[in-house]
Amino acid sequence: MRAVKTISDPEAFKIAADQTRRKMLFLLRAKEMTVSQIAQDLNLTPQTVYFHIKKLVEAEMVEVTREVRVDHLIESYYQATAEVFHFTVGNTTRSKETLKETIEAVLNA
Repeated sequence: MRAVKTISDPEAFKIAADQTRRKMLFLLRAKEMTVSQIAQDLNLTPQTVYFHIKKLVEAEMVEVTREVRVDHLIESYYQATAEVFHFTVGNTTRSKETLKETIEAVLNA
C-alpha cells in the first residue's frame, strides 16, 4: 500500500463521494478484509458490499491482496491502495516532485 495516491479521474470523485464507500475505504486502510468481514462490520448485505467493492476496484482505490480457497469457494481479501487519497481537478501539469512536496507539507502540518 502506498502512502499517498493522487486521483484526478472525475468518475473516481463520484465513487468516493458515496458514504458507504468512504466507510469501506476507512476500514480497508487499516487491514485487508473479505466481503463477509466488511459486511459484518458495516451491517450490510454481502451483495451490497460486492457492488461497492467493484466500483472501488475499478477506480483503483481498492485492490485484491490475496485469495484463499475455502472449501469449494475462493475468498478474496481487499485492501485500500493508499493510506491517503489526494483528489485533484484542473491543472495537473505540475511536476510529481512539486506535488509530492505539497502533499508532504500538508501531512506534516
